[in-house]
Amino acid sequence: MITSYSRPRDSKEFYFKLNNALNLLDDSAASSTYKFAGLYAIYKDEKCYYVGQSQNLSSRLATHLTGAYRAADKVDLFLVSSLGFDDFYDRCKDSRREVLEINESVLMDRLKPIENILQPGRAEFPDECLIYPLCSDEEMICSASIYLKKRDLTLVDSEPTSILNIDPRSFDYSMLQNFYRLKGVEGGES
Repeated sequence: MITSYSRPRDSKEFYFKLNNALNLLDDSAASSTYKFAGLYAIYKDEKCYYVGQSQNLSSRLATHLTGAYRAADKVDLFLVSSLGFDDFYDRCKDSRREVLEINESVLMDRLKPIENILQPGRAEFPDECLIYPLCSDEEMICSASIYLKKRDLTLVDSEPTSILNIDPRSFDYSMLQNFYRLKGVEGGES
């Protein structure tokens, strides 16, 4: 799925647009209060600048992307409840925090972000502690990616199947070409 919005002007608008897009992506990955827990990696010019985790990704990313990381051009999202922890929201608070912290540490070790203050030590964790993309040394596939342009925000599912909410005046047609390529559809000329 590809969901595109005009780029939000403030963190409140950003929060609501991102949370709406995540609900369209996978509402089963949300808590009963429609918050999405997981990990994120913030990029600029293909360099990973920051890795973090939150039990409310929309709120945390709204703060980052309208503040210190306003110039970011991509964010990869890893939603824990859809990547191996179906029972995430049924766990106690300490267990949820531990799952996020362990996976954040492993993701930081893999991506080597340049602005995280605390860098993890090399640690080994059993696979049952890790989200699926971090269980092997193969290329990681995230739940979704957010592409940030000067005037718009586009959320792309790791396996796009449909296109929603497209404003043809601001849509990046190269994304549409990529969609067609990923799905093996011929044509797709803009």
